[in-house]
Amino acid sequence: MFLLKRINRNKPDRNLFNFLNKLFILFLFYLFYIIIHKMSKYNVKDQSSLEQLNNHLTTNMWIGGQGPNAEDALVWDALNDEAPCVEKYPALTAWFYLVHYFRHVKDQWKVTETKTENKQTKKEEKPKEQKKTNDDDLDDMFADSKPKEKNETKKEEDNLFEMDEEEDPEQAKARQERMKKALEAKKKKDATKGKKEQVIAKSLIILSVKAWEEDTDFDALAKKILSEITPEGLLWKTEYKTPVVAFNMKKLVMGCVVEDEKVSIDDVIEKIQAWEDVVQSVDIDSFDKI
Repeated sequence: MFLLKRINRNKPDRNLFNFLNKLFILFLFYLFYIIIHKMSKYNVKDQSSLEQLNNHLTTNMWIGGQGPNAEDALVWDALNDEAPCVEKYPALTAWFYLVHYFRHVKDQWKVTETKTENKQTKKEEKPKEQKKTNDDDLDDMFADSKPKEKNETKKEEDNLFEMDEEEDPEQAKARQERMKKALEAKKKKDATKGKKEQVIAKSLIILSVKAWEEDTDFDALAKKILSEITPEGLLWKTEYKTPVVAFNMKKLVMGCVVEDEKVSIDDVIEKIQAWEDVVQSVDIDSFDKI
């Protein structure tokens, strides 16, 4: 202050004093602006920084990613309402006009970012502390109890078949036999619990057997089929029919039930057609799953 008073007394130095006062006021305003407003990490006057922004905005709609944040507002303010070159930075220019459309609310992005950062830091700190304390407490509480429980269960299983010193030997043997039978029965039940009853796939098939001659003995043919074609998994129906087809020609209609895994109906038809002297053809009238 003493120096300023001396400068003020000298008339030639008044202009210097006014100039220094203006610089000091501008410096205070600049400091105040830096303290209040957060500066962006991007330098809009540097080409490398602008290229970095343009590359980032080619895959993102905003500088903040999926939504705008304080960085979008700060970079737009740093551009001072001057759009970048479209030819060099097309993505950055598109972003500039997008933010220009929301320029009335861009200042709110700065406030919301600070709030969300505070909330995220609080949420991240709490669960970490809880996990550490809970895990440590559980390890301390049950560190010694778990091996004891295992040893106790093993001792109980071993003692099931041990004989008491005061117990009669005959009674002890009888007790051990009963315990063994009970354990075996329990094992069988446990083994059958997980198993399901297997469903056997079966089919109901009706065949039509046509002969060469009108006077064919279909009763004898039916008996021959029932007696000779009997593979495992095939069950013939004893009842059969001999309806008239045309011109007094008849056919033999028989039904059977087969297990799909054991019997192939094609093999059955081939065996019937092997009697070429009597059988003309064999057709499947119906084929239904049971």
